[in-house]
Amino acid sequence: MKKLLLILLCVPIIGFGQSSSEAMQKLREIKELLDLKLITQSEYDSISVILKNKILKGTTTKSAKKNTLNDGFYYNGKIMYPEKFAESTTDYLGAALTYGLGGGGVKSFLNNKSSKTKVKIDNQKFTLQITKNVDIAGNAQSNIAYQQFFSAVQSPQDFALIKFKIKESTEQRWVKTGKMNLLEGYSLSISAKEYIEFDWETLPNNKGFNIETDLDEGEYAFIFVGTSAYSQNAIYTFSIEDSKNQKDLNTNKNSEKSQTVSKPKMKDYKSSSDYQKALREYYKSIEKQ
Repeated sequence: MKKLLLILLCVPIIGFGQSSSEAMQKLREIKELLDLKLITQSEYDSISVILKNKILKGTTTKSAKKNTLNDGFYYNGKIMYPEKFAESTTDYLGAALTYGLGGGGVKSFLNNKSSKTKVKIDNQKFTLQITKNVDIAGNAQSNIAYQQFFSAVQSPQDFALIKFKIKESTEQRWVKTGKMNLLEGYSLSISAKEYIEFDWETLPNNKGFNIETDLDEGEYAFIFVGTSAYSQNAIYTFSIEDSKNQKDLNTNKNSEKSQTVSKPKMKDYKSSSDYQKALREYYKSIEKQ
């Protein structure tokens, strides 16, 4: 009878891969059988070893999942949420006026003048997290590949670091994503001339990559190599700020604000002529600013 009971208890554990919570419940049930003296201590010990391994394995797996970062770029431990091109324009007129020898560039734009990710000029260290899953052919893959159009990402080498130009009239960032002329040929991707070199190294235990840049102030992005005006690839943007210059700028603005003369009010003057004189002085001070 005891042997039959042991078989019934062990088969679900080995055959159907119970969760750690189910194994914990099963351990409690076996303990009750031991208390009722329906099984011996040695029998209890044998089964509890199997259950213990199952419980500990489940706990470790949950902990590992909890500590696993989502794939993508990080700065100061915070994920950099990607953007996508809002629109693209082609300079057909420039190409026509030069008979195809020049012009014809394609520009792609991002909304807003600056990225939400602010990077200090004296701390330009990033992390790229890539989960290297393996497909049926044994090729490493990453779930970041779903954000890209062309292929799976393997390392920082699959990304280009580029600097955006600013279109002041629309307060947009833009980069040239294509060219169409007879001299340089036709291309629908960002030119390698736009790429900026950056250093990177692999973290221990395949936990991603450390990336370090040395950039001046401006708007930048890590872009998947091959990104064109017509793709919907993720663009990991960031803004390099010089905290010292920003502090000086804010100080100057506050100083100018404090020096601003308020507009005169009629009630503060005894006569209309005095009030008009004060108004003229006020408008002169504004013109000088």
